[in-house]
Amino acid sequence: DWLEVDLLAEQLSATRQKAQTLQSVAGSLLAASPPAVVKGVAVPHDVLARHLDQMQALLPNGGSSDPETGLMAEHVRAARKLLQLPDPLAEKAVNDARVALQTTALQRAGIRSELSEGVLALRAQPELLEWGLDLRLRPVDETELLVVYALQLFNVTGVSSAFNLPTDALLGTIVELRAAYLPNPFHNWRHALMVLHKAFLVIGKTLLARHLSFVDVFSLLLAAIAHDVGHLGRSNAFEISSESPVALLYNNKSPLENHHAATFFQILARHNLLGALSRPQRGYARQLIIDMISATDMATHEATMANLARMEPLQRSCTHEAGSRAAHGTSVQSTKSIYEMSCEPARSSENPLPAAYIELPLPHRTELLQAVLHACDLHVPTLPWSSTRGWVTALGAENELQVDLEREYGLPESTFLLAPDLPSRARNELGFITCMVEPLWQILARILPELTPCHTIVRANCDLWKLVVAGETPEDIDSPEQTNALAEWRDLPIALDPAATPLVPSAFICARKQHCA
Repeated sequence: DWLEVDLLAEQLSATRQKAQTLQSVAGSLLAASPPAVVKGVAVPHDVLARHLDQMQALLPNGGSSDPETGLMAEHVRAARKLLQLPDPLAEKAVNDARVALQTTALQRAGIRSELSEGVLALRAQPELLEWGLDLRLRPVDETELLVVYALQLFNVTGVSSAFNLPTDALLGTIVELRAAYLPNPFHNWRHALMVLHKAFLVIGKTLLARHLSFVDVFSLLLAAIAHDVGHLGRSNAFEISSESPVALLYNNKSPLENHHAATFFQILARHNLLGALSRPQRGYARQLIIDMISATDMATHEATMANLARMEPLQRSCTHEAGSRAAHGTSVQSTKSIYEMSCEPARSSENPLPAAYIELPLPHRTELLQAVLHACDLHVPTLPWSSTRGWVTALGAENELQVDLEREYGLPESTFLLAPDLPSRARNELGFITCMVEPLWQILARILPELTPCHTIVRANCDLWKLVVAGETPEDIDSPEQTNALAEWRDLPIALDPAATPLVPSAFICARKQHCA
C-alpha cells in the first residue's frame, strides 16, 4: 500500500537519527533476500521474521509512555504489515480480548430480568455511565481498556445483537484500530476511547436515543472510535504548509480528517465488519461516518454552530411519525436522498415502528450527529478540573512537538500554541473554551437538555482557569459546582432502550423482512 509507505517515510523523516537507523535495518532486511512468491502470495523468509521478533523482544510487552519507544513499536508493526508477517502482539491482543468477552458473558449467563440485555448490562456496570470517567491514565491493563471501554459499548447499546455482528470481525477491527493510533501525547488511542465513551453517554442518557435507529447508533460509535485513527500529531495547517503526503493526496481539503476516514474504511474492509449490513445500510452508514468525521475539522465549526442554531429542542414523544415530520416542516419526499431508499416500509403488525421512536428528517439527523461527534471530540473542558488539566497538559506537549518540527523544517512557527508559563497556558485554554467550546455545549444543551450538567462543568472550568491566570495554583482550587453537576448527571435515567430502537430509519429496505407500500 503506497499510502502507508509514504506515511511511514514521513514519520521517519521527523526524527533523522532514528530514521537512519531504521532505514539501515530495513535495508539489511530487504537486501538479505527478497520474499519468495508462492502461488502469487508473498512468503517472507525466516530471517525476516526472526529479525523482527528480536526487535520486538527488546520492546516492553505492556506498551510504553516513552514516545521514542512507542514510535519504534509502531515501526516494527508497520514492517510486519508491509512484509506480510504475522503480528504476535496483535494475535495475543485478540485472544486476550476474546477470553475476557467470554468471561463477561459467562458472568451474565442465567440472569433473568424484564430489562433489555443492554440496559441490564449498564446497570451492572454503573461506571460506564459516569461522565467524569477519565481513561487517560487508567485502567493500566490494555485488555480491560479494550474490552470494557470499546467492545462493551457496542454490546450494551444493542448494536452487536441488532446486526448479528461477528465477534471476531468486531474484535479484529478494534484491535487493528488501536494499533493504527500513533503514540501521540494527546491524539492517541485513549483519546479515541474517551470520545467514544462520551458519544455513548450522549446516546445513553439523552433524548437523542429516541430519535436514532441502530444503524445511526452503530455509525456514531464507529465514527467516534475512528475519528483520529492514524493522526500524525500535527494540525491540518502543518500538513498543508509542509506539503505532506496527506495534504497532497487530499488537495489540502481537511487532509487529516480525510486520512482518518480512508484509513478506517480500509480497516473495516479487511475485517468485513459491515458485511452484516445490507447494501443500502452500508451506503448510508459509510456516508454518515464520513460526514461525522469530516465535521471534527475545526474549519467546519462555524457551519456546525449555524446548523445547531436552526434546531429546536428534541421532542419527548409523538403519536405518529407524520406528526414528527410536520413539526419539523418536512415532508416524506423532502427527506429522500442518495442515502435512503425511495420507498416506505408498510405499517403493519408484522413491521411496527416502536412507539417511543421519533424519526428525524435525514438532513436534521446528519447535522445533529455531526454536532454530537464534534462536541464529544471537544469534551476535555466538560471533564472535572483534575482530569481536564491532565489532558490540556498532554495537548500542550503535542503542540510543542509540532512547533519543534516547524522550526526544523523552516516553516512558519505556530507559537500561539505554546505557553511559556502556567498563566499563559491557562489564558490560551480560557480563550479556546470561551470562543469555541462553551458556545457549542451551550447550544447543544438547549437541544438536548440532559447535557446541561456538561455545560455547567464547562463554565466552572472557565472560572477555574481565570483563577490560574490570576496566579492561583491549580492543585489548590476546585469547584463544588462541578461536583453537583456530576451528581445531577448521575441521577439522570437511562434513556437508551434497545428494545424500542428500530434497526434502520423508516425509508429503508433493510435486511430484515419488510414490505414497501
